[in-house]
Amino acid sequence: MRMVRLLLLLLLLPLAGCLGRHSEAEMAALKAEFARKDDEVCKSYGAKPGTDIYIQCRMHQAKARDDADNAIGTSQPVIVNNSGGSQPSTPVLQPIAQPTRCQSMNVGMGRVHTYCN
Repeated sequence: MRMVRLLLLLLLLPLAGCLGRHSEAEMAALKAEFARKDDEVCKSYGAKPGTDIYIQCRMHQAKARDDADNAIGTSQPVIVNNSGGSQPSTPVLQPIAQPTRCQSMNVGMGRVHTYCN
């Protein structure tokens, strides 16, 4: 009887790794659901698709989800704000600064003037 249990354990052990895995169709559905929820959240903040603020919002949503997943995977505590406040927790989004363009001109006698806009 003991040998039967050991044999059964040895046969079932390789299958244990498959328990937590999702099929490709399930993963695609999960990604689509995340994208839909992220889109709703960012639009609820007033961000319009295609704008820098919208893109930053979507990136923030994905990073927050990844951070939560990583915290669960490393057994770190996940802090959830359940304060019950009426204001939703909005991400702090900064506008993307325009690049500074500078031009340097030699004005003679070893002097250079640089103009930036």
